[in-house]
Amino acid sequence: MGHPVYEAGGPVCLFKAQKDHVTLGFWRGADMTGLEPRLVPHGGFQMASIKITKPGEIEDADIAPWVAAQSGKGLMEAIAFSGGSNSQLARCWR
Repeated sequence: MGHPVYEAGGPVCLFKAQKDHVTLGFWRGADMTGLEPRLVPHGGFQMASIKITKPGEIEDADIAPWVAAQSGKGLMEAIAFSGGSNSQLARCWR
């Protein structure tokens, strides 16, 4: 079974549900460790991710600048992707 991937001219980020956590991964996340120190680089594609173990550990508003940095899209478009209780991140916990 797959997992949700956000694309903007190529893959940007993904959510992957595990038994005890949700992985929020970014394809070029290794380039963002200065922006977000919780990102852990791994793999051969400059991938980096954060393991989310409980609701509220990462706020929806935190994600918008990360998506904007990775996608080359504007911050407002990224906020629309990640904002509020209808966000893809919030739905992972329902």
